[in-house]
Amino acid sequence: ANGDYMWHSGNSGAQAHAVGSAMPNPWGLYDMHGNVQEWCRDVREDGWVSAGTTAKGVVYYGRLCGGSWRDAADDSASSSRTGDVETSCAESDFGFRVVKDAADMSSCDGVASLGGVSWRSVAGSSADVEAEAYCIIDLAAGTNAVTYPVTRLPDLPTELFNSPEYKTTKLVLKRLAAGTYIMGGDQSDESHRVTLTKPFYMGLFEVTQKQWELVMGNNPSTRGIGDSHPVHCVSYDDIGAGGAPSSNAVAVAYANLVETQEWASAEIAVAECDCYEALRALEAEFDDDDVDVAYESGLSGRKPGLTPMPPPDDYDGWREEILRAYRERVAAIEAEVERAQCACDDALACYNAKCEAYAATFLGRIRAKTGIDFSLPTEAQWEYACRA
Repeated sequence: ANGDYMWHSGNSGAQAHAVGSAMPNPWGLYDMHGNVQEWCRDVREDGWVSAGTTAKGVVYYGRLCGGSWRDAADDSASSSRTGDVETSCAESDFGFRVVKDAADMSSCDGVASLGGVSWRSVAGSSADVEAEAYCIIDLAAGTNAVTYPVTRLPDLPTELFNSPEYKTTKLVLKRLAAGTYIMGGDQSDESHRVTLTKPFYMGLFEVTQKQWELVMGNNPSTRGIGDSHPVHCVSYDDIGAGGAPSSNAVAVAYANLVETQEWASAEIAVAECDCYEALRALEAEFDDDDVDVAYESGLSGRKPGLTPMPPPDDYDGWREEILRAYRERVAAIEAEVERAQCACDDALACYNAKCEAYAATFLGRIRAKTGIDFSLPTEAQWEYACRA
């Protein structure tokens, strides 16, 4: 019966329940239906403009899968979605579980160093990676931990169901093999056949309140409180689901700055040569007896930008015009460099702000203490894990 596998509106008592208290699906994953809705990694962005103003920006929307304690059982199917939810939104039935691509957690011999963190594998060689069916992150040291030890095991720990630590102080992920399935409610629609080409690790349980508290130092949950209950009232942004920020924009801005500086150096050198030649020509022209010749056929024809011309016998005026044109030319070149420098500074400041924000999120803190980029499942991964 559905009630054996999920907590829904008909049996939940209007609150979340301890993870693993319903039966697992064939993959051995718990609460894939009901209990709390789960954020997925996929997002879309939408630009906005405030009517009658110049204000504009971008809003990001995410999706949650699987239904929750407040939904009917029929609304908690693997194809169930809550879409177009702002990533800053946190509701009393919004939770999550973590994933990691198996390829990024390749096997190693004995104990190796990964991002300065001790990484223990029970497998003897890289050929044994498929045997390492479980990944365990030990969060017991809490917010003050320097590292969170990460271990891979070939079998489910025998004490998993007898010890609460695997739902409170340790995050357990299971390796799921690559495969193919039909996405959506219509299982006869071959156009929706999806193939996952890489195996991945999926959270055995939804992230619990104790696990969140050990990493974040707080518990935002409100409906169904307990160390082994799923954390909820968490947003996509709180989780850090967007991942570590990319430095591509900084690299592009810096490359443009270097290119602009090199261009400016060459252009200023040309401007200096032009100015020097113009001053020499001025000296030569005024050494002639016929000053009118200098005025009628002289510098303005060879060096545009020197008009209006000074009187034909005004040597100082001619010289000042040449220098003025040179200064303006150099100032325009330097302004281009300044713009490129500002763009580079802005890109770096934006990147640093994003890094700081990510470092304060759940996944950001996990990354800092494991050296590993965990994330949320994509919709395709999540539904695949549901269908088993």
